[in-house]
Amino acid sequence: MIQSMMAVLLALPLVAHAGGGMNGGVNGGMNNIKQQLQVDANGGKVVVKLTLDNASGKPVYVPKAVYADKQIFRREFAITDAATGAEVDYTGPMVKRGPFTKDDFIAVKPGHKISHAIDITRSYDFKPRHTYKLSYTGGYLGDASKMEALSAAVVPSVTFTFGPAR
Repeated sequence: MIQSMMAVLLALPLVAHAGGGMNGGVNGGMNNIKQQLQVDANGGKVVVKLTLDNASGKPVYVPKAVYADKQIFRREFAITDAATGAEVDYTGPMVKRGPFTKDDFIAVKPGHKISHAIDITRSYDFKPRHTYKLSYTGGYLGDASKMEALSAAVVPSVTFTFGPAR
């Protein structure tokens, strides 16, 4: 069930846009949970940084896959060519797994913030000198014992250019 919920969350439309070299966006926050997405595409790498600020009065639980792991093992981000809208192929490793458990999440205490940067350069088929749009639908749990109660936190999309200027 959690896998189908994650698929639904990943399919949600994202509507915001940010531009520039080091790009970022912030959602308005659901239940005082704010997520920010940044992309640094300098030095021949594409590094995604996610930040979650828990301003609620209760702990929340975020996926380790994007908040702690050094590499992604499935399409965690929706990336398209900004000019054509064509989807960028995911070329990283795909790991089949069972249903999510509480061990797949990290607790973020009330009033705390968590940030994590992950290099996705080799995980997607990036072409030099292209502008891309990266989207992420962040999910979190309010209760680690209720895996079916995943809440969506839509994070604004980010536009970035990969590769040296022409």
